[in-house]
Amino acid sequence: MFSSIRWRFIFVYFMLVFVAMIIVGIFIINSLEIQQNNQIEREMLNQAKKINFSLALKNEQLDSQTQKIESLFQNWPVGIDERIYLLTCEENPVIITGIPRTTEIIVDARAYEHDELDAFLIMQGNKGTQIFKNIENIDKTGIDKHLVYPVENEIGEQVAIIYVMNSLKKNYALLDATKIVLLEATLIALVVTIILGYLVARSITKPINAVTLKAEKMAKGDFNQYVDVQSTDEIGQLGRMFNYLNEGLKKSISEINREKSKMEAILNYMADGLIAVNKEGVFIHANLVAQDMFNLESKAIDTYKYRDIIEGSFESLRLKKIFEEESATGSKLIEHDGKVYKVQYAPFFANQTEVSGLILVFQDMTEEEKLERLRRDFVANVSHELKTPLTTVKSYTETIIDGVGNPELERSFLETINSECDRMNRIVRELLDLSSMDHKQKKWNFEKANISYLLEKCVKKMNMTAKEKNQELRFDVVSETPEIVFDYDGIEQVVLNIISNAIKYSHEGGHVEVQLYQNGYDVVIEIKDDGFGIDKKDLNRIFERFYRVDKARSRALGGTGLGLSIAKEIMEAHEGSIHVQSQLGVGTTVFLNLPID
Repeated sequence: MFSSIRWRFIFVYFMLVFVAMIIVGIFIINSLEIQQNNQIEREMLNQAKKINFSLALKNEQLDSQTQKIESLFQNWPVGIDERIYLLTCEENPVIITGIPRTTEIIVDARAYEHDELDAFLIMQGNKGTQIFKNIENIDKTGIDKHLVYPVENEIGEQVAIIYVMNSLKKNYALLDATKIVLLEATLIALVVTIILGYLVARSITKPINAVTLKAEKMAKGDFNQYVDVQSTDEIGQLGRMFNYLNEGLKKSISEINREKSKMEAILNYMADGLIAVNKEGVFIHANLVAQDMFNLESKAIDTYKYRDIIEGSFESLRLKKIFEEESATGSKLIEHDGKVYKVQYAPFFANQTEVSGLILVFQDMTEEEKLERLRRDFVANVSHELKTPLTTVKSYTETIIDGVGNPELERSFLETINSECDRMNRIVRELLDLSSMDHKQKKWNFEKANISYLLEKCVKKMNMTAKEKNQELRFDVVSETPEIVFDYDGIEQVVLNIISNAIKYSHEGGHVEVQLYQNGYDVVIEIKDDGFGIDKKDLNRIFERFYRVDKARSRALGGTGLGLSIAKEIMEAHEGSIHVQSQLGVGTTVFLNLPID
């Protein structure tokens, strides 16, 4: 119960009032008791003094004035609980007279358990007035107050004793009644205190409970919480500060969520794979690219271990080895699933000095490595392609300079030099064409024309070459096609190159067939031969520059390895496509697709 501040408030109020009432009650009772006792003592002393004054006794007159004394005591006003006696001044006092009248010695040391009264009883002629403390009778009839007052003669000798006794029952009855009143007042005050304490505590705890409830909802993520401020006191200030804090938290969390969302979008949709692990090697985060790379499930990222996924495949990326490095920062090249990755890693920190884990970024370098290899191959191929004719030209030229001595042989050398120069010129021209297309500098002359007419001209141009190898070159229009927009010279170059390759790489007496038809929104040119065919492993590389399936045969037939690369560039410039189907020893089919406007 006391875990609630409301009940603690009530308890504190209750204890304050209770203690205050107890202190006040004790003070009042004690003060009243002292006041009443003092009042009785004054009254008893006044009675004794008045009697003493009225007696005016002389020693020799004590016996002779008995009648006067009796008359005085009979007419003396006495209270209900008051007793007054005139005693002889002897070792064993004797009652001369008294109110009420009695012949018994009422003052008996054996009847009281009090040292002071005992001292009075053995007093023999001692002068002085003594008021004794309250003495409770042995028979428990009540509590009395006793007073002894000396009666002296004219020469100052004590000749008698006035003994006054007064019961304090009324005083203590009054005190008991006062205690009951105070007790009742205390109970009423405590009840009122509990009620008021509850109301006061409720007025304080109710807004605190409201703030607590709203704070609990905020802790669960609901920040649409506001406190109604109804006062200007500390509780009202608390409510205003809560609302201010809520607004600040909403802004901060909104900004954090935006940054988090932005960061998650960047990490998840970045082209590189990203993995974060803690110092123990447990995965903390892996973006979509990294999940695809290592076949990870996004819902169970924290169940994967670095040693199982990374260290098991790449010895150079051992976590312990990385953290042993001076800054735990660096990069490695790795191969995974046929691809080349550049792995860059760096630690992240829980504070300025304590390393919390490691971040690894897997950058796919496959295309860069491929381009680098193509660049190296390109340089090597260009060098080789130019070196061979240059060597031939140089050697033949030196021979002619030295003098051949045979006009026919000299002419043959010159023809060879001319042929090699044409070959070098063709290589350079094709390289320039590729360069201009790569840099989008090629000027195209797009016009609407009939593609069938272009194919007929190409077949006629290559017909003589086919006949030299006893091959049949045939052109068929499978279905009528509409006029399309294309660059005449560019498409002619592509078609002539494909037909030329079909003738070159077909056997003596083979067949080359050119077909034209429409397929959906494309016009398709199909060039089919029954030649040597292309191995499946070479099909993906035939459009690379200077790539030859059979290098010895290609050079012997005068190929440069650039024809298909140029054909692909031209088709892409027309928003078309080129693809090849081939089977080794069976033949090859090339498909040229051009879009219909």
